[in-house]
Amino acid sequence: AGIDIDMRSYVPTLIAYALIPLSVTIILLLILLMAYRRRLEEERRINARAELLAIASHEIRAPLTGIRWAAESILTNTEGLPENIRTKLGRVYESSLLIIDRISNLLTANALEQKGQSHPFGPVPLRPQIENAISMITLVADEKSLAISLDSSLTDSVEIQGDIEKIQTLFSNLISNAVKYAEKNTTIKVGYTERVDSYVIIISNQGEPIPQKDLPHIFSGYYRGSNVAGKTEGTGMGLFLVRKIVAIHGGSVSVDSKGTETIFTVIFPKIPTEQK
Repeated sequence: AGIDIDMRSYVPTLIAYALIPLSVTIILLLILLMAYRRRLEEERRINARAELLAIASHEIRAPLTGIRWAAESILTNTEGLPENIRTKLGRVYESSLLIIDRISNLLTANALEQKGQSHPFGPVPLRPQIENAISMITLVADEKSLAISLDSSLTDSVEIQGDIEKIQTLFSNLISNAVKYAEKNTTIKVGYTERVDSYVIIISNQGEPIPQKDLPHIFSGYYRGSNVAGKTEGTGMGLFLVRKIVAIHGGSVSVDSKGTETIFTVIFPKIPTEQK
């Protein structure tokens, strides 16, 4: 004899079981939608902040650049200028240079933080970028009686594939850092070597060494060495940006500090032959 089953009693249970995965799917879709909307809102806020920062920075940097060039023009011809006036102009120049550098670092950091930010890569000769960085810091170096030597074997023909503005920021930060912490009456050396697949730039200065315990953290954001924190002005952003910029160019940067010499080594990959 067959078993008489009333299927009508099972219908609610079957419907309930069918609705469970559907309900879970709808909930997951709602969660994903909410997360996506939050991400869009966050991106809009970031873009708005970036735009505001760029506008504000431009409005501040433009007059500061004028002040800097005016002070530099006067300082290059100080004949008959009283010493106290020269000293004050020197402070104006250094302060304007410091603020301009900080604004540039903020803009660079902001650009590097942008998700999906494209970088205008093209052939970049290294020597002109280093020479430009040196010229920007010459007056400050002169005040400390520092010499800056650039390896003559680094010619204009040595090029990498990169973002020229970022490369300028990189060398500006490294060379200004070397000048800031160098002992008076010493020489900052910018060396160059070529490897099979890369170019190597070595920037060294003589001065108080970086404590060994600080070396692993020296490229971290807002980090300052224990030997300079509170003694010299700075935000700890310069070397952080150096590491980020080198990274987007497929290179590497390292530091070594022993005795009185601190050496920063930057390695850039060569442009592949098929891209030349």
